[in-house]
Amino acid sequence: MPIGRTAELAEVRALLDSGAVVLVVGPAGIGKTTLVEALEPSRTVELDGVATPDALRTALARALESPVDTYEGVLAAVERTPLLLLDAADEAAPALAAVLPDLAARASVLLTARRRLDLPEALVFELGPLDEAHGAALLRERVRSARLRAAFDDADLAELARTLDCVPLALELAATLLRLYAPADLRSRVLEVLRTGAGSQLFGAVQQGVAAVSDPARHVLAVASALPGAFDVPLLAAAADLPVDQPLLELLDAALVHPLGTVPPTFRVLAPIRAVAAVPGDPRAVQGRAAPTILARAEAAAADLDGAAPAGSAPALQRLLPALEWLLDSSDPAIRLRAALALATHERRAGPQRATVERDLALPDEGPPALRVQWGLAVATAACNLHDPAHADRALARIEPALTDAERPYWQSMRAMWRTTRGELDLALDLARQACAAAEAASPTAPDPWLRFRLGAVFFAMGRPAEAAEAFAIARAVPGSFRRAQATYALCASLRDSGHPPDLVLAELDAVEAPADLAGFTWLAPRFLGVRAVLHADLGHIDAARLDFLGCADQLRQLGEPDDALGQWLNAHSMDVLEGRPPEAVLGPVPPHTERTRGPLDAWRAITHAMLGHGAAAAALAPVAVAELRARTDIRSAELTAALAVALAPHDPAQSAALASEVPEGPYRALTLAALAGEPVVAGPRFEQRWLAALSALLVTQARVRRDGGGFVPPGGEPVDISGRRVLKRILATLVASGEPLDVSAICTAVWPGEKLVGESGTRRVHVAISTLRGLGLREAIVTHTDDDGTTRWSLAADLVD
Repeated sequence: MPIGRTAELAEVRALLDSGAVVLVVGPAGIGKTTLVEALEPSRTVELDGVATPDALRTALARALESPVDTYEGVLAAVERTPLLLLDAADEAAPALAAVLPDLAARASVLLTARRRLDLPEALVFELGPLDEAHGAALLRERVRSARLRAAFDDADLAELARTLDCVPLALELAATLLRLYAPADLRSRVLEVLRTGAGSQLFGAVQQGVAAVSDPARHVLAVASALPGAFDVPLLAAAADLPVDQPLLELLDAALVHPLGTVPPTFRVLAPIRAVAAVPGDPRAVQGRAAPTILARAEAAAADLDGAAPAGSAPALQRLLPALEWLLDSSDPAIRLRAALALATHERRAGPQRATVERDLALPDEGPPALRVQWGLAVATAACNLHDPAHADRALARIEPALTDAERPYWQSMRAMWRTTRGELDLALDLARQACAAAEAASPTAPDPWLRFRLGAVFFAMGRPAEAAEAFAIARAVPGSFRRAQATYALCASLRDSGHPPDLVLAELDAVEAPADLAGFTWLAPRFLGVRAVLHADLGHIDAARLDFLGCADQLRQLGEPDDALGQWLNAHSMDVLEGRPPEAVLGPVPPHTERTRGPLDAWRAITHAMLGHGAAAAALAPVAVAELRARTDIRSAELTAALAVALAPHDPAQSAALASEVPEGPYRALTLAALAGEPVVAGPRFEQRWLAALSALLVTQARVRRDGGGFVPPGGEPVDISGRRVLKRILATLVASGEPLDVSAICTAVWPGEKLVGESGTRRVHVAISTLRGLGLREAIVTHTDDDGTTRWSLAADLVD
């Protein structure tokens, strides 16, 4: 079975089963013969070089092993042939036209050719390249060295396959070169190396196909080869500056242009053909002629994305991305800036905007002032979203001299955003207010509501959610569907933080944007899911919240946002605490992330160790986590610092008290101080407060243990009597009596005085007893300490009663 051809084989079989004569057409190297041979033809007739009726009859007789070299003898042999394959039938087409009806009346007939043939009886099946996944798989399969196979990364192979447009023979030839080059090194020169070396036969066959078409068709092919990605007839006509209908039909018949099967029709030239078809004259002339059409389409799609009805605009812009990247190399600065702005619109909507910031470093600071201002604002937006205020500052400073009075409020509001990113919130608030005031003064009847969104973002960062919600509510008047969805997301987050009932906020979230619309806003979709998750958690819908958090994490990971994905993954496991158990998953392998999220992850691990009674591990991890959290200013840091203080209370009271003093004023500080004082912890409606209370109930509310070791009451549990279990009672009494952590030797001496314990028997006895006591309800009360030399000790953290 050829790799990646399952669907094509099924289609050809279905056509043959229907009684059709099938002509499989495709350029050299596309895999026609490999495909049809997988159909297991009864007889194969090689027709390469066959051009006359006599030569055709001889070729048929020889392949069919006909004893009589006559037409009647050939037809008699055909009747004994269930499936007849006529391979490489290009030159034989005139001779075949007369005999094909007779052949088809006696057997199933399958033909291959590099171009469409004038055979009315034949249904044409156009064979295209493999998809990228199967192209990479073919490359890997053709590498004969097991060691090299193991060394190659799938992503690198997929990139190499994409460079060759997944043409099977080109991939097979490239696989031989992987003994000499790494995939990344080969990618930039593979067409040149193949053309002059191992692939010369392939490229020679392509050259023959190109030479066989008319001069106008060759010219149009050269122009089409210069266009990146897919193109349609109007774009090709603009790039060629002449009518292209007839030449393009000729190229399609010659299989030199690949139809993509879209509506309206689009096409592309495959890599081996592009490598042969030379661009006439200066390639930039083609670029200059194509640019107006490409930019007009891209700007229309970008405008629709920010308009009231974005459906269908995202795919339209997506298809233009290769062409827009191509235009970045234009000699015209206006073309470069317009292409960059369209790409930035796609990236702002699709998710990570690192490409926008990196592109800014490569674009010269020239072009029309209005375009430079638009580009500077786009770069500043991307840099702020990437927490890169320095780049945002540079972009804004660069465009200040070119600003008009109408543009200055937008510039001020972006300065407010980068000040917010730097944590300079008072300055940010002044700038955001000035921007709103200037815009309202300039247009009292119709000020831009989006400036209110940025004001709301500053209020939200300052911990003033009620004022943020008021600003976001005004921002929802923005006409664009994308920005309206953005404002809705921010509004619902603010309403929740300002104490609105979660069921009402959830209704607000669900009512504004249809799920189908949200799915188009790639980076917004997981944000909506994240807000929905916390609202479900507020309502106590633990299972629904966990699923939403995990779904949000998966979407963010696919968008290339590993740190935010890790945060949502940790939120999903915080549901374990609400259900009264440690989130042990955080101690094992975690999703990919960067150093930026080390603090929250270490905090969660310290909290989990504390819940499991691993006091030494918790106390050791906590300072590392806190050092990272101090560098962050978000509310999540305050929450985790409070949780660490509560978690460490039974294990390291001094560190716990120090952490509690760092929690800023607010609900988390009040909850922390109440928990550490042993007072009842009354949580608010937010799930973050309830899980802090649940953590306190598990850790700070201590067990009550009898001084004689004969029984205890676990936190929130029923009394447990162990007076009849002599060993357990003695060990518990020993821990009660000791003010210091005890190791195995000290416990054995106290519990089994004078008894000689052989080998590891004492260690086993102590570990089994400690494990049993924890299982009976003293999991958090018996604290484990590990010395630097690896020695394990245990102590008791409990209220003692008579």
